[in-house]
This record gives sequence, structure tokens and C-alpha cells, in this order.
Amino acid sequence: MSMEEVEDPISEKFWNEIGERAKKNTEVYREIFGCDPDDTVKNIKELKELRKKISLRSDKEQLEIYQQLKGDIKGHAVEWPLRFLQNEDLTLNWNQVERFVPEVNYL
Repeated sequence: MSMEEVEDPISEKFWNEIGERAKKNTEVYREIFGCDPDDTVKNIKELKELRKKISLRSDKEQLEIYQQLKGDIKGHAVEWPLRFLQNEDLTLNWNQVERFVPEVNYL
């Protein structure tokens, strides 16, 4: 979709097309870079596996994947990861230093 094709930027059609493009871009970035954070990662174990998988790729393998998929990226829209680590309990332990810092510092 080019800027000339956008007749109504608040139309449902426009947002559906942007959503589809964001989904495609996200899938391509996921395949190339193993994005972190990512909605496919629901717990710490999966996060460690993803990081290990990506770190085991050689530069040559990474470049080959990039060369195959780079033409599929259009624009800058990607999906925001809303379900990253959703199955993890991320509450602080009593001895974590973040617990002793006032909450206002994190806002």
C-alpha cells in the first residue's frame, strides 16, 4: 500500500491492511532475528531455548536467512508483543533489590 492508495486513514479497510502487514513483518523478523520479546515465548524455558537457537546460528546461516526474507519486509509496522512471558510469575522476591526501590522510580 502506498501513500497515494490511502484514501481514509481511519477506515476499517486501512487498519486491516496495516494489521496484516504488521503480522507479516513480525513473522519475518521473528524468523530472521528470533525477536525478544516475542509473543511466541510464554515462559523462561522457551526464552532460553530461543536465545540458544539464535546464538547457535553462524553468521553465514544468519545472512542466508536474511537474504531469503528481506524482500518480504514492507514498511515499519510490527505487532507489539502483549503475551511475552505470560505464563511466568514475574513478582519480585523479597530479597531482590528492585523491591527496596520506591515504585515511583519505575513509572
